Amino acid sequence: MLSVKVKNILFFSVITGIYLCINIPLIKNFAFLNDDLMIIFYSRKFPFPLFTFWENGLKDLIPNAGTDSFRYRPLSSFIFFITSFLFGLKPWLWSLAAQLNHILNFLLLILIFKRIRTFFDSKSNLYLILPLFYLFYPGNVANVAWAAGRMDLAVILFCLSSFYFSLKYIEQRNFYFLLISAILFFLATLVKENATCWFAVELLLFWVIYRIKNKPAELFKSLLKIFKSKVSILILYIICRSVLAGVTNKEILANVKIITTINAFLKSLLFTFLPVDSGTFIYSFDSSLITSIILYSIYFASLIVISILIYSRKKIFVYSFSFLSIAFITLFYYTIAGGGTYRLFALTFTSSLIFLFIIICAKEKLNFLTKISGLIIFLFFVYGFNKVSDYWIVNYKLQEESLSSLINIYDKDKENVILDYPHSLGQASCYSDIGIYLYYKANNEIGRYNNITELAGINSHVESHYIEGCSIEKKDETYILTSGYNDTFFSPEPFYTQKSSVGEKFNNQKDYLFEVMKLNSFNKPTVVKLQRINYQNKEISIIKYSNGKFEKY
Repeated sequence: MLSVKVKNILFFSVITGIYLCINIPLIKNFAFLNDDLMIIFYSRKFPFPLFTFWENGLKDLIPNAGTDSFRYRPLSSFIFFITSFLFGLKPWLWSLAAQLNHILNFLLLILIFKRIRTFFDSKSNLYLILPLFYLFYPGNVANVAWAAGRMDLAVILFCLSSFYFSLKYIEQRNFYFLLISAILFFLATLVKENATCWFAVELLLFWVIYRIKNKPAELFKSLLKIFKSKVSILILYIICRSVLAGVTNKEILANVKIITTINAFLKSLLFTFLPVDSGTFIYSFDSSLITSIILYSIYFASLIVISILIYSRKKIFVYSFSFLSIAFITLFYYTIAGGGTYRLFALTFTSSLIFLFIIICAKEKLNFLTKISGLIIFLFFVYGFNKVSDYWIVNYKLQEESLSSLINIYDKDKENVILDYPHSLGQASCYSDIGIYLYYKANNEIGRYNNITELAGINSHVESHYIEGCSIEKKDETYILTSGYNDTFFSPEPFYTQKSSVGEKFNNQKDYLFEVMKLNSFNKPTVVKLQRINYQNKEISIIKYSNGKFEKY
């Protein structure tokens, strides 16, 4: 018989092999997406911003671009600045750094689970196994493959670190552990605003431990001190965000509808536990509908089995309420906007995994059926992680192919360049600021060509609608752009607010007036007019995206 130590070494050797097989191609084939370059560009200009990096960047580069002052992420910009300083513009090093952050989070979970295990005097080896679900969580692929997603990796790193030192404080009653936990929580809030929810999640997790441990007085005293420290940090965060950053918007929840929020929460909760990256795409297991239905049925049946067998009947209501509360708190920032996308459920999944481990520790042992169900879910996660990784590699290549066709026909000396392109056909087409991408491709450095008018035909759903549905008519110095499809709209600047009204006018940063002439039922323009307001003899260049590449119109 093999010893426990040898079994663990063999087990983690296999897991490491699977992880490397999936992720080495992702590192080797990594290329900057256009959004990545924009983040690097703004963070280099503003390594210590009061606003988030891209609000500052837009205000500096395009003074009339509107921003909502909602985000406050100074540490995010500094992290990107440091990464850029260390690794320059070597994409594979950026990708490797993201992988290391993800692995560090995985190791932190193991340490946290090991420490939670001591609260219950448990000898279960699940403290090594459950973190593997985080390691292969498909939603994390976007975090390691896309620069914007790395904010979520950093948020998880700081939140887990804060939670770890809270556990250390409860165990040893050392004030310095409480202080370190508070500082790490504060750093998490400066990375991304959704980290402010972690203090409530942490307290809920401790509350579950407190109830299971039959409410010991010493634990209650420690929880009170943790609560006071985290609330103090929240007050400090609000001061920094409101006073230092000059944020005065108090209408964040003004347009929230309860029914919409409930629907968005349930949808987000569903995608949190599906073995897919919900925002980028939902893959099918097979071209056969019947096969897909059978496989998904096996997956959901396994989830139901685990839920039934782990939850105590006496405490089913308490556990369910705690779990739903944790999920809602972590999903709050996304559910009020109608549901999150791609990487946004990683923090929810991580906190839910900690909750599950606490509940498991309260049981003496798991039966055979629970273990088999867990293995089935894990295999689905590994498969999903691999599928989404393949998706990103394909899209890196697609972006390179489509944008290389633009480099040859783009004229940086023209006064205005109108790019007619799809913004959201997939992550390959994240063209929020093509001027930065073109500068990078031409000079192998970060900068920006400023002659792009950024008038864009944008399609969020069906590629064929975009390619077939956009037409441009020229009358003297006026251009009329029309689309017959509801899911197509146009933008006069890099970040267009979808709500509009007929007759609404925008002056772009150059010499043209953008006017909405017709709307669809979603208040998106389907016909717009671009009219020159400066009648000097200046040339204009129109470039259209068609059949996977850019062409002169």
